[in-house]
Amino acid sequence: MSERSSWNRIRREMFQQLQAEVRARLGREGAEIRRYRQDYEKEVGGRWRVSSRDKLLRAAAEHEVILLGDFHALRQSQKAHGRFLQGLRDSSSRPLVLGVECLRVADQKAVEAYLAGRLSEKKFLEKVKWDKHWGFPWEHYRPLFQWARQNGVPVWALNSAAHRLPARDRTAARRLLEARRRFPDHCVVAVFGDWHLAKGRLPRLLEKQLKQPVLRVFQNTEEPFFSLLRRGLDQQVDVIRYDRHRYAVQSVTPWVKWQNYLLWLDHWVDGGLGAEAVDGTDAVASLARWIAREWGVEVNETELTVYTAGDPDVWGRIQRTADRRERAWIETLIEDGRSFYLSRAGWGYLARPSVNHAASLAAQYIHDRQCGGSVLDFRMPRDFERMIWIETVAYLGSKFINPKRKSDTLSDIRLSLSSRQADDRGREALRLALSQKMSEMGRRPGRWRPRHKSSWIAAAHLLGGLSGERLYAGYRKGRMSPRLLRDLLKKPLAGGQFPVIYRELQDIIETMPVPFRSKREKL
Repeated sequence: MSERSSWNRIRREMFQQLQAEVRARLGREGAEIRRYRQDYEKEVGGRWRVSSRDKLLRAAAEHEVILLGDFHALRQSQKAHGRFLQGLRDSSSRPLVLGVECLRVADQKAVEAYLAGRLSEKKFLEKVKWDKHWGFPWEHYRPLFQWARQNGVPVWALNSAAHRLPARDRTAARRLLEARRRFPDHCVVAVFGDWHLAKGRLPRLLEKQLKQPVLRVFQNTEEPFFSLLRRGLDQQVDVIRYDRHRYAVQSVTPWVKWQNYLLWLDHWVDGGLGAEAVDGTDAVASLARWIAREWGVEVNETELTVYTAGDPDVWGRIQRTADRRERAWIETLIEDGRSFYLSRAGWGYLARPSVNHAASLAAQYIHDRQCGGSVLDFRMPRDFERMIWIETVAYLGSKFINPKRKSDTLSDIRLSLSSRQADDRGREALRLALSQKMSEMGRRPGRWRPRHKSSWIAAAHLLGGLSGERLYAGYRKGRMSPRLLRDLLKKPLAGGQFPVIYRELQDIIETMPVPFRSKREKL
């Protein structure tokens, strides 16, 4: 079997396993939901061709109403909506109206008060009963509301109190048509559950009244992605086109989509929205198995235990298993929302229930087992490069699970540093990362030191992403063999020779291709 065939087969198996786990957890599928799902799968499994971000935005400019398919438990789904909205606003002179399924029609006055600043976020969420009526993480949707507030975009609630899906379609159609009448010069963009976007559902109700087609933008359609994967185009293609009124944005892979759903079920459903009962061990151990299989290394993931912030004894465990200096760094890592593996104790901390965090933690565990262990007692600036390398391997592991993930590039860091958006600590981290990178490139010594401990962590995370991207690109393009990767994982972190080892690692990384100019290129 060829290397590409093996790569594709492993990912198909991962997708099928995760999808089966989610469906087993959800239980028996009702007849109505099954019909919606089947209609949707039939449509997105049809004929398509490769397209682009620019072509999608040009098509969007020709439509009065646009439906964006939403996968509620996937944060990248909502991020893609935000990028689309910003791209449409930048490329078209028409003002926008944003319709959202996550709020009921009865919440309209509350959302208007929130956007106008008359209602705090906490009061807004209480008033609309977010956890009860929607239940998916507010953090996923907050950026859309912030964007609407900053850009003066009206937000229209589209959902109803009805449980039946057809009734929700009718309410949404009525509200979107009302928005068209209220704002006749605006383009109306709705974020709505992807299964509702099948031709015979919400689009049919709208087009019947509008007497014109609506644009439907699906997300992360599965069979088209696997077709792209077989052709080696999965990294290059982010947009496909079914016809002039139907596109799809491929922002994540199918297995990441379903792994995120599984993590959401663990964290928000089984944990009762409080996360006290959440155990991330199974998710991280499962990803460790997939990564270790890909890298060709042996690990015993049954030895791994993972805790989260909701664990009532997490601080007690830290007190019992880490010394004073390690505890100081662990506290900073937790405050900064970083996941980490504590080698001495043999357990990991999962800061956030996301695929990127879980895969990064799985890679840290594998790395620790391969290199002979490490401690989180960092003495800066002496151990900065060791921290960067740990972040590099963590990011690399996450790319094997989520190849659509993109890091900041050197140009992104420079651009962010030149802008006024970063706060003082953010600018410290950016300046430190740029100083270190310039030093590695031999342009000037990296002697600048930040005032805050967290700036070392953020800068290492940025630089680890840069290096991890290049190693992954080199692996996929055959510039780095699995054997070389295993050799890199075995480089010892302990001892006084690591600065020499780090220079050798950087020499190897510099031979790897630069995968993209900026992550801002993606939709």
